[in-house]
Amino acid sequence: MKLNGSWTLGGAEVTVSGLHCNSTRIEGSPITYSRTLKCPVGNWNRARLLLMGARFCPTVLVNGEEVAHGEGGMAPIELDLDHPAIQPGAEVELSIRLLPLGDVPDSDASCIPPADRWRSNCAPCLWDEVHLHIHRDVNLKGVLPFQNGGDELKVRAQVENLQGGERYRLTLGPLNQEGEAQADLDINLPLDGLGFWSPERP
Repeated sequence: MKLNGSWTLGGAEVTVSGLHCNSTRIEGSPITYSRTLKCPVGNWNRARLLLMGARFCPTVLVNGEEVAHGEGGMAPIELDLDHPAIQPGAEVELSIRLLPLGDVPDSDASCIPPADRWRSNCAPCLWDEVHLHIHRDVNLKGVLPFQNGGDELKVRAQVENLQGGERYRLTLGPLNQEGEAQADLDINLPLDGLGFWSPERP
């Protein structure tokens, strides 16, 4: 579920994603984006916020209470929304607090060195999309395809919260441009007709 669009920042309405502060100035204090979130209905009990770009060092709050904190912000980061108010059909106040560049530790990978600040965006901002992910206890966290140079693509998947004795079926397959499945298969995906990656054919 995409959470882009209208948020409030410093009492003003802004559109996420975007740049909402002076990119050449280092802010003196944290900034906070807020919005009302209407949780989707359905059979889920866990929620995560995927921040595709949240500079710097985002802290997530639900109804004013801190629930998650992450480093960086240049790259995507996923944070658990572990709060009793996050339930199917509930309405909550969701906030994302961002540090100014001056408060980002030097050890943080998103800290911009002084020598590079003249050519960089130094402003805290939600500069890319915000997504809400919901799921049950068992969650497919990551899927990593890799190829060893042969004619077969192997896929590794990371599954969270599997309990002993439970069995699940993971089905993977390629889609065409219309989003229709081309094959149903488990773990090994044949590369016939797919071709190899190249700059001309990414």
